[in-house]
Amino acid sequence: MRTKILVSKDSIYFICLFLFVLIESLQKIYFFAQNEMVAVLSSIISLFVGITLTVICLAGKYSARTFFLLIFIGSLLFIGYINSKMSAYLIGFLFLVSGTNVDIRSILKTIRYAISISIIISLFLYFIGLSDIGIARRGYNGWGFVHPNVAGQVFMLVILLWIAEHYLTLNLFRINTILIIGELFIFLLTGSRTVLITMTALVALLPLFRKIFVKNSDNLVVKISELINPISLMLTFATAKFLYYVPFFQRLDSLMVNRIFLNSFALEKFGIRLFGQNSDLKTEGTVYNSLRNVYWNAGITVDSTYMTSLLTMGLIPTLIWTVAYVLMMKRVAETKNYIFFTIALVLCFESFMETGMLTIYNNFAFFFLTAEIINTSNKKEAELINEQNTKSN
Repeated sequence: MRTKILVSKDSIYFICLFLFVLIESLQKIYFFAQNEMVAVLSSIISLFVGITLTVICLAGKYSARTFFLLIFIGSLLFIGYINSKMSAYLIGFLFLVSGTNVDIRSILKTIRYAISISIIISLFLYFIGLSDIGIARRGYNGWGFVHPNVAGQVFMLVILLWIAEHYLTLNLFRINTILIIGELFIFLLTGSRTVLITMTALVALLPLFRKIFVKNSDNLVVKISELINPISLMLTFATAKFLYYVPFFQRLDSLMVNRIFLNSFALEKFGIRLFGQNSDLKTEGTVYNSLRNVYWNAGITVDSTYMTSLLTMGLIPTLIWTVAYVLMMKRVAETKNYIFFTIALVLCFESFMETGMLTIYNNFAFFFLTAEIINTSNKKEAELINEQNTKSN
């Protein structure tokens, strides 16, 4: 007698998510970063994940209007992928559509497990001497990763993922205690000021949005915050485009350690195309910043996810992703989930100052758009569902 083994759609989804996040995270480790075999394996896994998620998406039930809208958006992102050779937005789109109504906590846990495994591997390789970049700027090292800032970002994401995953059981005091201890620990290890700023902003903003959502989520502050992604995108472009004409932008560039100059230089050199371009945005040779009388003799690149998106992913894919972020913020506001809302807000700060937030697992707030989220304003319902899930686990 034959035994049928049935694998649920959600199980296939989580396998794809775990494999994708793990192989992408491994490429941030110095030992694997330049390894061609790992790059080939990543391409194979990405292809497998892309095909599998496409099948899941096509097997879903949609209205005619929704189906054609998804085909249209997917086609635009596919054209962007063909031009840029970067699959981040297309894969992200497939994860969002195929993950509709999947429990957000299971999604976050899967991502957290995959990233945590990469951290363990990185630390192991670092301590046995196989993945050590040496002492980087300001006297910090990368703990096995390609740069201290990358290490700091990865450590931070694990903490934010854990907090978001336990949004039904954590109170504000516990969250802020974890964040304060976590940010100090990460700063001492990596010296990442971006992580320090991001997590400090989260500590400061959580009480504000908790108070707002308790009273009324239909608030001017909330409405403005929902637009943080397009605001950040426009600010990134404006500061880069008009850096040499606006003194305030020049002072801001000084505070941000030349990040705006790097954006401005890349914008002038590479330009913005509708569907992106295949470029790593790196410049070799000597580059001169006349505003600060600074020379770079090594290769430089861009330190902003927004500018990276505009230059490599293209204008149209970037606008699609920006609209998706606004819709996500609006949906989270409707659920009155101040934890998710504030995390999504500060991840935009991280994107403004660092690269690496193009991928959906790094900017995991995108999953809030389609995943199943419990409305935290209904405490009885939230407690009941949480209790049921705890028993089932």
